[in-house]
Parts: sequence; structure tokens; C-alpha cells
Amino acid sequence: MASSAFPEDKNNATQPQEEVRALARLALLPLSQEETERIAAEFSAIVEYVAILRSLSLPDGKEAGDVAGVDNVLRDDAAREVDPERSTLLVKAAARSKNGHIVVKQVLSYE
Repeated sequence: MASSAFPEDKNNATQPQEEVRALARLALLPLSQEETERIAAEFSAIVEYVAILRSLSLPDGKEAGDVAGVDNVLRDDAAREVDPERSTLLVKAAARSKNGHIVVKQVLSYE
């Protein structure tokens, strides 16, 4: 996607709508023009709020993530037992599958 989630030209009203349409295409979600406009407005509000948060000046040079006192909340990346019945249902629910795997469109290009 050529555009950015943090547009520098805030007066360009079509950019968020173009981003929403591109994301909807990737997610295979049919959106009406009304839905696209509503989601684009929400997206813009979120981006503006994040910009405000980024501009905050916190004491002692701390970053916003340091304020809560949480260090690492990520779990270890470890293999887990998979329920075969659940996997089968998931594959059956997918739009396309092959040999028991979900088939998706390529979204990244390797140029």
C-alpha cells in the first residue's frame, strides 16, 4: 500500500477512504460507500489521537509504555496442542482450501 497510516497532509480527505478500501479488499470485505466513509472517519480520529499521545511529554524521559510499569507481557512462542475438530471446522469455513490448509491471496510482493 503506497499511502501511510499517518498521513502528513491532513487536508486530504480521500486518503483515509482509499486506505479503508484497500484494507477491505485485502480482507475480502464488501463495504458500501457509507461504511467506507464512517470507518475512514473513525480511522482518522484514531490516528489523530495516537499523534496526540506521541506528543506527550512525560517526566524523567520515560516513554508512554514505561508509565504502567509493565515490562514484557508477551508469552513464549511455543507449540501448542491443536484440536483436530476445531482445525477441520476452520478449514471448512474458509473461502478456499487445499489439502487441509487455508488458501489466501498473496498480499506481500517480494521485489
